[in-house]
Amino acid sequence: MEFDWVLFLGISIIGSYFGGKMCAVLEKKVTGEVRFESEFRTKRVITTFISIVLSYMATIEIINRINEHVSQDIDLLLKILSLIIGVNIYLLIQRVIYRISIGSFKRNM
Repeated sequence: MEFDWVLFLGISIIGSYFGGKMCAVLEKKVTGEVRFESEFRTKRVITTFISIVLSYMATIEIINRINEHVSQDIDLLLKILSLIIGVNIYLLIQRVIYRISIGSFKRNM
């Protein structure tokens, strides 16, 4: 198994872009405003790193399973599919983790 740079960069760049917007909307919905203190920035960065790693590992596993069942060599379609799946998994994981971290902040208030 080799490292897929296209997938990793796609998740890191595209996912982080949409994930940051999603975190800001989620934070505004839960706390009433988007906060830029170091505590909240740290939470966003940690959730970003965890989400990138978990989504990359999950996407590689899914694509490997799809590759086992596909008899044709369709590399370009698999790259596009892996990017779409990877970004969606990234957004899902980031939303769950960030929601949990904001919920723990709200309970501590």
